[in-house]
Amino acid sequence: MSDFEKTINKKDDIELIGILNSSNNYQPIFIGLAEKELNKRGVSAKSYVEYIPSITTEELENIFIHSEDFNPEFVDFVEKELVENREISIEKLIKKRKVLEIYTEELSIPNRTRIHRSISAKALIIRAIEAIISVFTTVTILVVIFVIYDDFSLLFLIIFAVVSISIFVLISSLFFQDYTLVLDKFGIAYSKGFRCLYYRWEEINDEKIIWKLKPKVSSHHLTYNYPNGKADIDLRFLNTNKRELAKLIRIYRERNNQLKQN
Repeated sequence: MSDFEKTINKKDDIELIGILNSSNNYQPIFIGLAEKELNKRGVSAKSYVEYIPSITTEELENIFIHSEDFNPEFVDFVEKELVENREISIEKLIKKRKVLEIYTEELSIPNRTRIHRSISAKALIIRAIEAIISVFTTVTILVVIFVIYDDFSLLFLIIFAVVSISIFVLISSLFFQDYTLVLDKFGIAYSKGFRCLYYRWEEINDEKIIWKLKPKVSSHHLTYNYPNGKADIDLRFLNTNKRELAKLIRIYRERNNQLKQN
């Protein structure tokens, strides 16, 4: 059995008919094998138009709801059949599709999500650049001061101390400070080092992920209001991105709303 035949045998009737309807995109031998396989299965249809009427209404509805799994052209014919010949409301099916998408998305999110700091190459480079800029600025100011006072006796010792302290602070901030963002249906907790902020969803409002322009490095920040304060969390060094975090916040807040209703 050739590779073409193995591929054809794995495809269902709809996929094979799709190949026949898109013959310009396939080699003639592949088209012939698809037609031969359909005949072997007792499917004589040569087009979607011929094949769709043989499908039950329930199956057609299921195809439309799970349209992302099928050829778009085939879904268009299914929709036409449902509306014109089966008198089915497409609006209701679209609502079912949205419910399915939300349910599927819900299943992918655990009861609690911990987002830890991310020590990526990009993060290391950003922190190193920040440290270099800080050291350069400090050393420049020291040199100017010593030039003004014409006294260089302690200059190199002070510069060595500044550079050493800066390197220590950089290493400790990268490897020894713990940044963790925790989300669940009860609220949000954020810890940085020994400091931890936890607030329930009922205490949180106006949560947003914004782009902040800063002199050194611009980045996305998670901000939200809590009683007598406002959180501002830089996402640069957390193992997440704007899209993923926004999805988590939306789902966990919705779970909290459902919890209150129950």
